[in-house]
Amino acid sequence: MNEQIAIMAEKRDDLQTAIDHLRWKVDHYEDHMAVTEEELRAVEKNRADQ
Repeated sequence: MNEQIAIMAEKRDDLQTAIDHLRWKVDHYEDHMAVTEEELRAVEKNRADQ
């Protein structure tokens, strides 16, 4: 049973890490998208200027 507890605790920790990462992505989505959209606009402008 102790081994099963350890396995489940490891799975719990892995899930918590994934949850934390997803929360970070949600919290920073707007910042990331603003930068990405600006980069895409620059690429489009560069292609239009060529």
